[in-house]
Amino acid sequence: MHIIDSHFHWWPRSVFEMLCKRHDFPPAKPNDKGCYTCILQDGPDYVLNSWPDWFDLDDQFAHMDRLGHQIDAVSSIGPFSVYFSALPESEGRDLAIQWNEEMANAQRRYPGRFWGSAAIPFQSEKVAMDVLEDAIGRLGLMGVNLPGSIGADPRIDQERMQSFYARCSELDLPIFLHPTDAIFNHMLDGYNGALFLSLGRVVEVSVAAMRLVLSGTMERHPKM
Repeated sequence: MHIIDSHFHWWPRSVFEMLCKRHDFPPAKPNDKGCYTCILQDGPDYVLNSWPDWFDLDDQFAHMDRLGHQIDAVSSIGPFSVYFSALPESEGRDLAIQWNEEMANAQRRYPGRFWGSAAIPFQSEKVAMDVLEDAIGRLGLMGVNLPGSIGADPRIDQERMQSFYARCSELDLPIFLHPTDAIFNHMLDGYNGALFLSLGRVVEVSVAAMRLVLSGTMERHPKM
């Protein structure tokens, strides 16, 4: 059986080591699980704890090989995608390019089996477009990631995003939309994250998707 895992996460350690050097939000720090804890902004409900398995691509593929199926992976960023837009513009651009280069290196290590998608920082139209063109043109990545919010701003349908969507449609790129834990946290706090993780993420990504529909973005770019 040939299986395509389209909700696969591999996170390169080099990116998180860079965040560990930051003193302002959003920083990261190593944790006792052998991975990293990231803090988007001040407050206990803006903490992103990662899974150790996500940081070892070779080990993930070795596990898949033991399952007895042919499994290929399409890697998306998941909830971490919002961090590139939460950084100052130049830092967000540089970290996104570093992430994208790691994805491209993994594609070369596992040709035809691993497919990486691009991190995009959305602080400005220019930086988003520059990183997009670099990721697809120079690095050959197969798609892009769209966070459910631009930092803490939920309006991914705003006018300055339209040229980005138009270019993705023109290039016929898959766009991965994933909740980002950047909004709704303050309304759904407590209970050890149970309320937010069961409901908040679903609401966040649904609001983001509906903004693309109601704004006419999907109608203007029917290939998106």
